[in-house]
Amino acid sequence: MEVTHTQDPDELVTVSEAARIAFLSVDTIRRYADKGVLAVVRTPSNHRRFRRADVEALLKAQASA
Repeated sequence: MEVTHTQDPDELVTVSEAARIAFLSVDTIRRYADKGVLAVVRTPSNHRRFRRADVEALLKAQASA
């Protein structure tokens, strides 16, 4: 039986996970969120979360720039 692992594009990731995915610093991810470059979702406790698909799109955009 072959097991494949797929990522849910709507999965919400933390700031540190987003930084790891995009090969950026945590501070850069926060700045991008504050400037509107990267869409952010706020939790009830006001923590930032990012859609995995948005972070991956940012990574692709950086690669093509």
